[in-house]
Amino acid sequence: MSRLSEGDSTVTELAKETALRMPHASAEIRRMRRDELVTSDLPPGSRGSKIRLTEQGWKVLEEDEWAKVLAIPSLDYDKEGCCLLFRDESNLLLGFLKPPNEPMVQIPNRMFAISTSEKKSTRNQGVSWTWAVLSEKSPRWFDLDKMRIMDKPPEISGPERIDSYLSQNSIVGIMRARLLNPEFRSTISLGDWFIPYHSRTPPPLDESTYHRGNWVLGSSHHGTPDVRPTQPVAALIKERLPRSVLLRSARSNSLLVADLSGLDMEGDDYPLEALDYWIEAAHPRLKENERRKRLQSLKDRLSSNRRIKTDDSTLRKFRNDWGGASFSVTDSTTRIVELRGLGKSASESLVRWSLDQADIPLVLETTPDLPSDLFSDIASHPNLRLIISSQFNHIFSTFDMLTLDRIRTIPWLNFSTRSGLNIPIRLVEQISTIRSTTDIEQTTISPWEILGIDVASDFVPEELSGEMVSIIHSAISQYPVGEEGWANQMEAMYPLAAWIASPSRTRWPRWQRISNRLDHEWLALLDVDHLPIEKISEIAEMAPDSVLSLFSEKVTNKLREDPDNLIKSWPAIDPNQANRGAAWLASKFIHNSPWLPDESHSDILDWAVETWLSEPPMDSMDALIGFSWLLRSTNASETDFKDWISKIRNRAESLPQGHHLRTWSELYDYSINQSNKDLETIQRFRTDLPYEWWAPISPRILAELLDQGGQEELFSHYTPWCASILRPIGEICEAPGMSSLTHPGCDPTILEKIKDATEDIVRNSFPEATVASLLDLLEALESAKLGRPPLAGRTHDLVGWLAQPRDKWPDFTIEATMSGDSSVAKRLIIGKSGFHPEMG
Repeated sequence: MSRLSEGDSTVTELAKETALRMPHASAEIRRMRRDELVTSDLPPGSRGSKIRLTEQGWKVLEEDEWAKVLAIPSLDYDKEGCCLLFRDESNLLLGFLKPPNEPMVQIPNRMFAISTSEKKSTRNQGVSWTWAVLSEKSPRWFDLDKMRIMDKPPEISGPERIDSYLSQNSIVGIMRARLLNPEFRSTISLGDWFIPYHSRTPPPLDESTYHRGNWVLGSSHHGTPDVRPTQPVAALIKERLPRSVLLRSARSNSLLVADLSGLDMEGDDYPLEALDYWIEAAHPRLKENERRKRLQSLKDRLSSNRRIKTDDSTLRKFRNDWGGASFSVTDSTTRIVELRGLGKSASESLVRWSLDQADIPLVLETTPDLPSDLFSDIASHPNLRLIISSQFNHIFSTFDMLTLDRIRTIPWLNFSTRSGLNIPIRLVEQISTIRSTTDIEQTTISPWEILGIDVASDFVPEELSGEMVSIIHSAISQYPVGEEGWANQMEAMYPLAAWIASPSRTRWPRWQRISNRLDHEWLALLDVDHLPIEKISEIAEMAPDSVLSLFSEKVTNKLREDPDNLIKSWPAIDPNQANRGAAWLASKFIHNSPWLPDESHSDILDWAVETWLSEPPMDSMDALIGFSWLLRSTNASETDFKDWISKIRNRAESLPQGHHLRTWSELYDYSINQSNKDLETIQRFRTDLPYEWWAPISPRILAELLDQGGQEELFSHYTPWCASILRPIGEICEAPGMSSLTHPGCDPTILEKIKDATEDIVRNSFPEATVASLLDLLEALESAKLGRPPLAGRTHDLVGWLAQPRDKWPDFTIEATMSGDSSVAKRLIIGKSGFHPEMG
């Protein structure tokens, strides 16, 4: 009955969609017919008869829904909430307090109670999620006060209206849904509310197959990555509108062969080589020599202004099939092929020609009358992206399929994978051609926006206006695959567009030509894998710090995957004359020295360290760690070690405030001199350095922040206070050069200072994310003082055990240990407790 509420269906379709065997489905329909719950448009037993609900059937369904809605314990919940009303295997009935914005929702496997509130909620810690697809377009709204069904959703009160604070929810909308994973197990009780919209749920489709392709099909939910198929897709669609929308989505960087009616574009000139295939269809009975002769005369006639004699029958058939078509002498520029208005043989010849263009993705729209051998060639084409047809062809039965969504309208389509998964897909149009426009249109663009990365940078985004907007949009639509021919055409007048649209392999040569016309921030788009390795130092000299941070991982991988890359990339430059790029590369050599050959270590200590210190990069912490490892591995004496540390500190003191190497030097002074520091310096310890480095002085840091009234600084960002303060007495400092510094243990008097600070926490409403760690420390210390087991923490369920004696720790599962703050998980894994007798 739930399935029939979505629309009429045959017995066969009902059996398939409800996973029942045909005899069982038929028996159920007969029983429902006797009970006058269903009827059909043909006499009982007629083949192809459509089953539908009667008025009585709809009434029974509505009564069942009322019973489930009235059983909800409470509607006083967050407007974003979702409620589980009923589950039958994969079939769900869900409740909402406002219309859902997406056709899919996340369902958790369990509820999570927050101790500071009576409401229930779900969080990512320890909770797994799955996806459910809504089976209806909109909810049905039940008014529990007036006991009636409403025609439209309730009005959502704005925050400025007093009734948004005083009124109780009395209206709930219900919708049916289907779990994508029928095996998903959940302990949620009927009537439980949860918030599904802000959780990190794995995408419903396989990552490697559906999210790494070179084109964007669409999106199923705002919380999942775009669907980028790596395998060809078949679309079974008859209607013109959805076919046009789909073609606009799939056309980017492809060879498009289709009926272009409904698309804002014109076809290119037809390729002359397509006539090689057409002549065979036009004259199937002629001998091969005669066909070649007629073909050549026809090509000569089309490619020149001379009147070349051509056989009348061939010319007549040509005009019937091709009309007044224009042809290009070369096919290199043909990327959009219009099939509208062509004869059957012409269309077939263009499809056959397109199959020989193996260097570019192929998007085809076909008609059912093509030969079967041609469909077989299409299905096996190595670069096929999308095939659109109006009739099902069994040759494409192993493809992922796109069909009309029976619930939602365009731009939504139904996507059926080969594994049997069905999800809604919202098509995303990609602009791939330059639009001529005189409209005053303005926008900005930056490399970080194109890469989808949030980076701290002083770069001012490029301002675009007028025609430049559409040109840059066209370039972006071709990223990251690129289109070399298009980029070459753009380079003279629009260097930025050419740079964005360049394929990875040609970026370095293009940069050498246009680098003086672009801001160096655009080096972020350069792929280090396609850069001559000996040029890394040269590029590092140009690149701003934001780009160097992006290159850091790539260069690290290259040094570790092949030791010879150290020699190939080593710049021939004296340390005394080293530039910024050489210093940055030297820091990478030092950082990765444990992975480099032993025989290179002495050269790294000699040349690389001197070069690094000539102009240390802002983020030199990895190099400092690598340098410390180098000294230990080469068995440097304690005197040599201290001399080197002193040399680095002297260099650090000449660096500007905020440089990470200077911050490390200030930490060294702070730990040795035991003198108080201003709040600004303490803040730099927390933001610039790993927390493990300042963990031994973390009790002092927290005490000074609390004593100096630095609540704003204290809660300006997240700090793992439990992992840094709750450590054993005498634990050695992990910071380079500070092995003589040991952890003093947690001072129990800090408990009262934290309690006093909680009043400011409540009064000032600091962000929960930055407050959570301090509140966990407070509760952990209170539990240890009272000798009771700890409460579940906010940053990690098990964080309170770090303040308990080690012999009282229970056995933790790996899942429980790893679920939460990674700094706490690390301390739990190594089994280090911060408890000492004064805390009890």
